[in-house]
Amino acid sequence: MTENDLRDKVSKWLKKQPDVWFLKVAGNRFQRPGVPDFLLCVRGGFGGIELKAPSGRGKVTELQKLELDRIQRMGGNSYICKDLRCVTAAIEDMRNTIVVTKK
Repeated sequence: MTENDLRDKVSKWLKKQPDVWFLKVAGNRFQRPGVPDFLLCVRGGFGGIELKAPSGRGKVTELQKLELDRIQRMGGNSYICKDLRCVTAAIEDMRNTIVVTKK
């Protein structure tokens, strides 16, 4: 499975999650380099998921590490995933660690 195949599979799964808002980031020259593949809001908490090919061919770049670290320093969650199981665990982690407050 390629990284693009995984990205499509993750996108389809995320669309079925009623408590998850997400944006699938399409990297291009107009965007800041290193932004994770998916930006998410789960129960009011922000996160980012960077996908890498299950084959292990793709490596996380220094700019990607920097952006994931920035998300964490701002109080968000960040993950690097190579399969859908990792993504589902990341979403479950966000569901369990984020407290929803109603105004």
